Amino acid sequence: MKVNNDFKKTAIRAAREAGSVLMKNLGNMNSFSLKRDKSIVSKIDYSTEKRIIDLLKSKFPSHDIFSEESGGDMGKGYAWIVDALDGTTNYIARVPVFAVSVALFYNKEPVLGVIYNSVLKELYLSEKGGGFWVNGKKPKKRLFSSDSVLVLGKGKGKKNIEKMAKILKNSIYDFRAFRIFACSALDLCKVADSKIKGFVLPGANFWDVAAGVLMVREAGGCVIDFQGKDWNIESKDLIAFRSSRESKSFLKNV
Repeated sequence: MKVNNDFKKTAIRAAREAGSVLMKNLGNMNSFSLKRDKSIVSKIDYSTEKRIIDLLKSKFPSHDIFSEESGGDMGKGYAWIVDALDGTTNYIARVPVFAVSVALFYNKEPVLGVIYNSVLKELYLSEKGGGFWVNGKKPKKRLFSSDSVLVLGKGKGKKNIEKMAKILKNSIYDFRAFRIFACSALDLCKVADSKIKGFVLPGANFWDVAAGVLMVREAGGCVIDFQGKDWNIESKDLIAFRSSRESKSFLKNV
């Protein structure tokens, strides 16, 4: 599917502008609140989200928009999914692992993804059938041994934490190291870029991973749920590796 070039330009502009705001305010956020699921939200989440939504609405008034903080619609046709600050806890603590994520879906399937790491000025881009790009270049594939790094997410709530603990116990000898970076968007980019072996997330919110899923798939990887089915916006969990064999093989650990 050929994605309208104006869609790409606008998504990139939105991500870069939001990233610029994040950098200008980094270290200045002294207040935050807890949402119902105990996750953190700050003023910067709302302000950067509004900036992105206003731009998308002005450019594409007929498109649906769903964002993490404001909600929205996800009907048939074109729908934007926005996470203006993935990694809020890291951001507030001045841990430099956070990102802006903007995805475009068509008939509930991802067709465009843009993720911007404003700390390292890395712009990740994928479009359906168009490959995976980092700062305008296709990255070189890296080969990893079977004992490489697995990144985990714990999701929200006791059940998801228990799932993660089970996964860690079952796979502890299969990987050289484990990490929890708490930024799903960047975790998926690192799988796509072969910088980590895989990413597993119990309790995956679709707005956190919408753009990143397309990155992995367009890089030749495989993203499934804990039932072994291809990930979709209704999926509750996520397994992402650089090959279908690796993703499906990991199912034994969940």
